[in-house]
Amino acid sequence: MENPISWAIVGVLLSILLLLSIPLRFIPFIFILSIFFDKFHWEVLSFTIRPSQVVGAFLVIKWLLVKKYKSKIEGALPNPLIIPFLLYVGFSIISALLNAPDPHKSLQLCLMLVVLLSPVIAMVDILQKRELYERVMRFYIGAGVISAVVGLLGYIALVGFGYESVVATGELGGRICGTQHEAGDHFGIQMMLFAIIMISHLSVRSTLFPLKRQYLYILLFLLAMLLSFKRSAWLSALIGITCSWFLLANQKQRVISVRRSLGWITGIAIVIGLLNWGLPGRIYEVGGIYKMTVHRVSRILDFKEGTGQFRLMVCVEALQNWQAHLLLGNGPGSMEDYSGWIGNVFVRSLHDVGIFGLFSVILIWLTIFWQGLRVIYFPIDHRLRGYLIGMFSSCLALLSVNMVDDQFLLNMFWVHISLTMATINLAKMTRNDKKQNPSRLIHEEGSLPRLYRRGTPAGL
Repeated sequence: MENPISWAIVGVLLSILLLLSIPLRFIPFIFILSIFFDKFHWEVLSFTIRPSQVVGAFLVIKWLLVKKYKSKIEGALPNPLIIPFLLYVGFSIISALLNAPDPHKSLQLCLMLVVLLSPVIAMVDILQKRELYERVMRFYIGAGVISAVVGLLGYIALVGFGYESVVATGELGGRICGTQHEAGDHFGIQMMLFAIIMISHLSVRSTLFPLKRQYLYILLFLLAMLLSFKRSAWLSALIGITCSWFLLANQKQRVISVRRSLGWITGIAIVIGLLNWGLPGRIYEVGGIYKMTVHRVSRILDFKEGTGQFRLMVCVEALQNWQAHLLLGNGPGSMEDYSGWIGNVFVRSLHDVGIFGLFSVILIWLTIFWQGLRVIYFPIDHRLRGYLIGMFSSCLALLSVNMVDDQFLLNMFWVHISLTMATINLAKMTRNDKKQNPSRLIHEEGSLPRLYRRGTPAGL
């Protein structure tokens, strides 16, 4: 079989047999791992296939085959995102058939939407068991730690020895890019999400890992995010952390002390100083890590030149094109210029699927935040509260990223959304369980270890 398409078909069939033989509870781990390798892809016919799309499709197939799984979970809750998803996919298909200049291409994107959104429904349903949810979340963060370490090692090899690798490129004079889809930009965004989750856990005295290790992980995530030189990730990190601390302050919980926050900042500054001084092999366009950082920050809201001007120009042209079909848009992927890329998720939805599509996307975000706010103050244990506030705050940061860098067609984005909705559902189930079993007091401050009691000198 010399035809590469034949080899691709054989590979897909073997992968199906392999994944279908794996128990359902293991596939979410493989799915999460696959999003870290979306830089690699295969061209099959007119489709671009990435690892997370393949595993996500198998996850849905396996989930549908194991129909009795949900019946084993007491108090399992429906996924409130199903209706917004169906609306958006439905309007996209109608727009593709009626208005798209190339219906075949638009329908391909509609198929991709189904492949991206259906694993979210499956993941939320599967992770309604607390034990499996905990394991998946720890694996998610652990995979992020490994990605950060590999990226930092690649960066040292690049800057110190001029060795350019898969995880670090010479773009912008040298940056960590990782192995995510559109490496560099998406690596920085993912590190930002992990940093917010870990900081939120520390803020509610929750120990996912030993305390010193949690501080080390936060340092790794923040450093990796900084050295990706993704400005929207930097700004969104501030938004997410501020949201997290605001929610904690409203609960009258002590947030991380100023002393420890200054310690993180000092630690990052020392590491960057050592890198800047000890690894002079590669010179930046504007000279040094510090100067490059200042240069990027100084232009963070610059829309008169560079990428800021480009993003603004694309959005303006997209809004002008949208006026031809106000209600249903011009069809998914119908933007002829700039390879169909539009940097703002709401402008892209308006251009592609019109007012109905914009309504569906807004409904998706409103569902996430409304469901999150409803459970944010439920009486739940500290670890689940740490997950809840961390995922909620990181979703707000993710929304701010999507204002300048559309992530809607990335599994990295949807995996995080699915884990957020799973966390919200678990909080609801925990509250319902407490109502039915009042003797099972889950959130009892006096039962916490001394290190995490409010008001003690040993507290965070």
